[in-house]
Amino acid sequence: NEEVTLEKAITHPLLRGAEITRFGKPEKGCIVIFPYSVSNEKATGLTLEQLKQTCPKTVAYLAKNKPLLLKRSKVTEKDWWLYPYPKSLSFYGERKIISQVLSQAGKFFDDQEGVYYFLGGGTAGGNAIILNSTDERLYKLVLGILNSSVTRLYVSSVGSAFRGGLYAFGKNSLSGLPLPDLQLEGEAAKE
Repeated sequence: NEEVTLEKAITHPLLRGAEITRFGKPEKGCIVIFPYSVSNEKATGLTLEQLKQTCPKTVAYLAKNKPLLLKRSKVTEKDWWLYPYPKSLSFYGERKIISQVLSQAGKFFDDQEGVYYFLGGGTAGGNAIILNSTDERLYKLVLGILNSSVTRLYVSSVGSAFRGGLYAFGKNSLSGLPLPDLQLEGEAAKE
């Protein structure tokens, strides 16, 4: 519970799940240190020397917490400042629809600028959906469908149920969600 100063270059707002709401942008509270560079859809860990040059305050903070960081599984003296399970790191800075996974109803919002990072996995935290389109109308349409009562009904019938009326709005529950033909071309798509 101490206040520290870190460089913004490798810090990002972190969502843990509960602060994810329907349609709205979450308030920024927690942050995550992201010691990676992303290029051509590939995340590469920054060396300690690279970090020292650009983010000395962050390196000092990490060094102070090195004993704790070394207790994580799959971490060695060689890479103690990096993530032990670096999966799908390249998409965090992209536009994506983020969901609260464990919820009574769909809670999805559009991270248009690719600002938010999140904890997630399985049936807790957050999850992301990246569309194969840059069409603003498609994002609005998909966001409306995901936040609808129809999606809630679907997930409650196929997804895992938890105490308190909660359901997992994760990949397994949403992968079979029947969607209408989402082609937005022609007269019907004009606003």
